[in-house]
Amino acid sequence: MRLGALAALLIFSASQESKYRITDLGSDRKVDYLVVAAEAFVNDCDVLLAHREKRGLKVGLVAYSQTAKEPSADNLIAFLKTVREKWGVKFLLLVGDAVGPEKTFIPMKEGESKYYSEKYMSEKDIASDYEYSTTGGGDPVLHVGRFPADTKDELAAMIDKTIRYETKQTPGPWQRRISFITGEAGFDPMIDRVIEAQFTKIVSENIPSGFDIEVAYAQTASKYCPFPPKFNENAVRMLNEGALFYVYVGHGWREGCDRITWREKDYDILSVKNAAQIDIKNGLPVMVVIACSTGYVDSKGGDCLGEILLKGKTGPVAFLGGSRVTQPYGNALLGKELVAAIFGGQCATIGEAIDESKKKILAPDDSPFRKTADNMAGTVQGRDNLEGMRSDVVRHYNLLGDPAVVLQKPGGEIAIETLGIEAPGKTLSVKGKAPFAEGKAILTFECPREKFARELEKLPKASADDFEEKIAKRYQQANDKAFVRLELDVKAGVFTGEIAIPEKIAAGSYTIKAFAWNGTAAAIGTKGIKID
Repeated sequence: MRLGALAALLIFSASQESKYRITDLGSDRKVDYLVVAAEAFVNDCDVLLAHREKRGLKVGLVAYSQTAKEPSADNLIAFLKTVREKWGVKFLLLVGDAVGPEKTFIPMKEGESKYYSEKYMSEKDIASDYEYSTTGGGDPVLHVGRFPADTKDELAAMIDKTIRYETKQTPGPWQRRISFITGEAGFDPMIDRVIEAQFTKIVSENIPSGFDIEVAYAQTASKYCPFPPKFNENAVRMLNEGALFYVYVGHGWREGCDRITWREKDYDILSVKNAAQIDIKNGLPVMVVIACSTGYVDSKGGDCLGEILLKGKTGPVAFLGGSRVTQPYGNALLGKELVAAIFGGQCATIGEAIDESKKKILAPDDSPFRKTADNMAGTVQGRDNLEGMRSDVVRHYNLLGDPAVVLQKPGGEIAIETLGIEAPGKTLSVKGKAPFAEGKAILTFECPREKFARELEKLPKASADDFEEKIAKRYQQANDKAFVRLELDVKAGVFTGEIAIPEKIAAGSYTIKAFAWNGTAAAIGTKGIKID
């Protein structure tokens, strides 16, 4: 459904009482998916509720004004505790900004931080939707998200993207694409190296090898750094190309991400100024920004980066960002657990993945990763502060978007068979079996993510005329891990190709990757091979 048609339907329905509105709050009923809407929007959510109902959920809507005689964050928590127990609610969507006129907002729960230090730039307060998910208890029991709408048009755009994400996007390579933008840590050099090593470990060990990863690192010495003055242009390009996830890790503020410094000049990285440039044609990503303040929804100074991007008609389908200044320790845990929940667990929706990661952050953990993170943060900020930082990070990060959004990961698996000798200079015959009869396929032979498939371009001096060309080529080479790439047709459920193993290739482990798709489905597969 196009936005124009959807907007017309919403305007028509606004003259009528929502068919999903629950007026008798004491009634016995089953509600899997509940919308709590600010008064101005109670009659504008039926298209989304009908979509969720069609997908098998029992749905319902109540106005924020219904939740108590004097609505407040605390009273909303009490209301949610009651209806969860009475109706069995699993998903909660809040419709309304966290600040604004009385009829358009639903407040966040405000509270004090568990960790505060003037030395390490923390803040004394937190505003969060997290307590709505716990209904005042311990772990999350509701999967919560928010449409931070100030107007009916903004709400219509968010509803349209949500439905389009699940029903109208064309399957394709975007479903295996994960885009990473990383800012320079800028802490102590030793801490920076540890953070970079942890990030690399999270990506290499927890994201399945079948997914394609592009990394842009805002560190001019990095092989993954594009031409610095065009770093932001490259970041916008990566977003507009579409991806399963678009992730930024680094510093942030309410209206944007960090800056990159080049020859004593600063260049912004992804700010609200770029909103007009965001035009994702296909592959609306879930955007995760592990940084300070880009999810500062309750600011009275204007919309934060997350709100601006989510409200855009062709922006990301969901946005996860921090509401205040965040800490590197908590951010590292969130990144690791979120990746594990999405790619290693059984979480079908973004809301489930976020809550699973938050539960793991708060639970005891003696894994090597946690021990390393604990030791590093404990040495710098004190071991007595670790629990407080863990408690804070689950409140800092809030979902802007529908928590019931079903992640559009490739739904099928490809069985890969090889025939031949796995040795330098030899050719392998590869056969892939897709779970559908006809379509397209991409077959690649790749090196491990932490290595490079070819010798990287050597850079001249920064003042050289061809420096921009050379650094752009090096960036492309660093991200391209494929020795061989074939585009094939799927016929009768099968595709075949010949992969020539390079003559000059180091001994070690390599991967054959396959991705196939047609008009309705996508599938992914890998096969490891060993070169002696």
